[in-house]
This record gives sequence, structure tokens and C-alpha cells, in this order.
Amino acid sequence: MSLRLRLLFTTFFICMLFAVDIVANKLYLYWTYTWLDKTMHVMGGFAAGLLGLICYEYMRRKPGRLLTALIGALIIGSMWELLEYILHISRLGPQFLIDTASDLTMDIIGGLIAYLIWKKLPQRTQQQ
Repeated sequence: MSLRLRLLFTTFFICMLFAVDIVANKLYLYWTYTWLDKTMHVMGGFAAGLLGLICYEYMRRKPGRLLTALIGALIIGSMWELLEYILHISRLGPQFLIDTASDLTMDIIGGLIAYLIWKKLPQRTQQQ
């Protein structure tokens, strides 16, 4: 699969995530279905991992694909947690650290899934 096609898929996937997030917030689905938050974090980590891998392939850097996917998921996940705090979606309290650690773990799992899928897809030597 070409890098361009992977970027197209990743862009579409991220747009779908944003659409689901907007609907989930408008309809209070995160509060109605508690599992949705964790699922969205896994999918967000997956998307962030894919972005990291695309950057890795584009720049041909040395840190390694697995590390790149996990770092990408962790950076994007941390930024998302910060945004939730700034927008007062999550508040400091006894559950804040547990929720944040759990969300970041789900992001890392999504990044790991992105790496495993990336590794299985056939690579093209030429970019199209």
C-alpha cells in the first residue's frame, strides 16, 4: 500500500473520529455509554500512531516504527487530555488521575494496534 493511500485513509479516519466526537458530545453519549470514551481513546491512539508512522516513512528517521507509533499516540493523547482539562470536560479530583492514566493507556494500545497493522500491510518501495 502506498504512503499516499495510507495518508488518505488516516485523514478519512481522523475526520470520522472528529464527527463521532462531535455527535457524542452533543448527545452526551460519553456520559450515557461509559465504554465509548475508552473506545474513542483507542481509536485516537490508532490514528495518532498512523500519523507517527507516516511521518517516520516520509522522513526516514531512526527511532523505529514501534517507538514512533507509541510516541505519536502518547503525544496526541496527552494534548487531548490537556484540552479536556482546559475546556473543563474533566476536573481535578480523585478520579482525574485514574481517568487520565486509563485514557493514555488506551491511546498507547491504539498506537500499538496501528504499528501491528502497519507492519502487516505490504510496503511499496516507490511513492505514488
